[in-house]
Amino acid sequence: FPEVAQQAGVSGLALITFVVDKSGVPQDVKIKQERPPDLGFGEAAVKVMQAMRFTPGMQRDKAVNVPMQQKISFSAQ
Repeated sequence: FPEVAQQAGVSGLALITFVVDKSGVPQDVKIKQERPPDLGFGEAAVKVMQAMRFTPGMQRDKAVNVPMQQKISFSAQ
């Protein structure tokens, strides 16, 4: 959770695009959208996605790269 947003008690979300490579590692992780802007939600979401590991996509019993997008919500409490 971005520190500035947490101190302000602001919730937000980020939409992240990435490619899950043949070994299940996210590559080319980018911020597609973040609300509200400029509070660090996008950067925090990118860090989360870079730390994730996935089961690789399969096509005809062969691992393939798969483009993905993920919405991550941040809730201030």
